[in-house]
Amino acid sequence: MIKIRKKIIAYTMVTVLSLQSVSFSKAAVYNDYGLESKNATLSQVSGLSDKWATVIKNAIETWNNSGAGVKVEQSVTPVSALEVASYADSWYGLTKSYYNVSTGYTSKSEIKINDRTISRDASNFSRFAQSTVAHEIGHLYWLADNPVDSPAGYNMSLMNHGRNRNTIYEPQVFDVSNVKRKYSSKVAYDISDNTADDIVNYISVDEPEYNMASKFVKAADILVSGTVVAQKTKMLEIGTANEKMPYTIYEIEVKDKYKGDCASTIYAKRLGGKIDGSDDILSGAADINVGDAYVFALKDYGNSDYGFVNTTQSAMALKESPIYKYGNINRKDVIAFADKATSVQSMTADERIYGTEKKLKKASDIVIIGDVIDYSYEVLEDNLYTIWKVKVGRVEKGQEKSEIVYIKTLGGRKDTLISLVENMTKIECGNSYKFYLEDYGEDYYGLANYSESVIKLKVKTIID
Repeated sequence: MIKIRKKIIAYTMVTVLSLQSVSFSKAAVYNDYGLESKNATLSQVSGLSDKWATVIKNAIETWNNSGAGVKVEQSVTPVSALEVASYADSWYGLTKSYYNVSTGYTSKSEIKINDRTISRDASNFSRFAQSTVAHEIGHLYWLADNPVDSPAGYNMSLMNHGRNRNTIYEPQVFDVSNVKRKYSSKVAYDISDNTADDIVNYISVDEPEYNMASKFVKAADILVSGTVVAQKTKMLEIGTANEKMPYTIYEIEVKDKYKGDCASTIYAKRLGGKIDGSDDILSGAADINVGDAYVFALKDYGNSDYGFVNTTQSAMALKESPIYKYGNINRKDVIAFADKATSVQSMTADERIYGTEKKLKKASDIVIIGDVIDYSYEVLEDNLYTIWKVKVGRVEKGQEKSEIVYIKTLGGRKDTLISLVENMTKIECGNSYKFYLEDYGEDYYGLANYSESVIKLKVKTIID
């Protein structure tokens, strides 16, 4: 018999809702940790509106009345802390449990509920919120995520990621049976210790996996390919009370831009990493290595704060085969929505050609030199346009005084279709251009013509 050292492991469960149709990998019915007793105590929550007090009370009652034989109470000296706040991340609920490897018994837990994301996304707040709280309580009683893997089985369990939260907001027969079975067997875990005595944090993220490339691309705010040139781990604030969790920050040198950001270098954060002697491991995370190239699918949280759409599919290695699979989608299908394989519709513009810069400038209302810093697509009067955000460096004609102007050009991207005016100079983010513009008295300027009005400038950098 191998001697077992006792140590505490922090295990984090993060709950994220997807309103998409998704496919998940089946997990075991039980986690490796849970309460020794069927009695659970949660902290009393203060400073919240009545809507949350009622939600939490109802979630507790559903477990107490479920027939599982458990008893959940709120206490001033709880084993499990419960907090509702506004957290700066995409998850809806998080349970962090500290447990002993040799027994699996939890010594303490922390449940966090994200009021910001739930209030933003819930169509039926009371049921959706209760479903999240009751789900997190289920983790205290050893229950694992996704115990049923088929779409038909999503609504069999409160613990399934794909459940309908408007209808599944209390323990189901499946969950109750599993809790009863767990505590009738009272099996303690016998796990050999082959690691160091440092604390290891296992982070398990409850999130969507997409079964269609179109849904995956739609879920991403940013879709780029590029090389990871550096990475570092930092403790980042997740809430309003200076709470922090470890994130690895990846510096990505962008090669191709399919959707979203214009920058040539972007930084994306993902839970987990090594810091201060602690190894925080994100379960199921795709490997990301410095020096390798990937297709990255990211979420934009504002102020250039980017996170991953999900753990398993959002870093697609380019060194793998063209049809490298990530769950039920593959990289080839994802890129097909944005790269050269996408259907292209060419347009020609029947317009006046001026022939000389002097005549073109005379015909223009505004002439500016500026850097393209962002773009978006918009349908105006039944036509698809690209709206370019330009930071003005110099005005050569006109009375434009704004530092930022917006220019519309025919064409853009919609689903798998790219439409473009074939005789126009290609405009790309991060580059400098001279624009000859017409002022229509609207929110956007237009080009004087398509064939002559966009001139790409070469920028010479002198380093002293």
